Amino acid sequence: MSRSSGFDRQITIFSPEGRLYQIEYVFKAIRNVGASTVAIRGDDCVVIAVHKKVSDKLFDPSSITCFHRISEHVALAAVGMSADSLAIAADARSESAEFMYNYGYEMPVDLVAQRMADKAATKTQQTWMRPHGCAGLFFGIDIERGPALYRTDPAGTSVGYKACALGNKETEL
Repeated sequence: MSRSSGFDRQITIFSPEGRLYQIEYVFKAIRNVGASTVAIRGDDCVVIAVHKKVSDKLFDPSSITCFHRISEHVALAAVGMSADSLAIAADARSESAEFMYNYGYEMPVDLVAQRMADKAATKTQQTWMRPHGCAGLFFGIDIERGPALYRTDPAGTSVGYKACALGNKETEL
């Protein structure tokens, strides 16, 4: 369907095929960033490997990161727009700190991922919000369940994985 049809102008309007074009554009943007992430969950660990592409030769490669610490046992590996990944990490830290304050123990990895997916889902329903151009892998060691790996995306889904790839070469990896 061409862009001139008018179905891609607003975020909350569905195309005749039942798709939200704005969400598809976000997924294309994530794939075109140039970074790839692979994660594998073991019996007692989670291993993450990231291939990042530095867009400018003047950048210091060690200063560019996609890893964000959320809490003591939870972290985020984000692929996509770096400013959006910082916003998601800040939201996740806030949710985790509030959970720790209210309940007295650390927020489990699956709950952090689910809360961030719920927030992403609300951005697909409001015209005054744009979806984040970032997908993330929340990983960590859950005190009761052991290692955990969850993938979230701008459409608002959160799924647990044993192994997962994210980024521009996710189908090849």
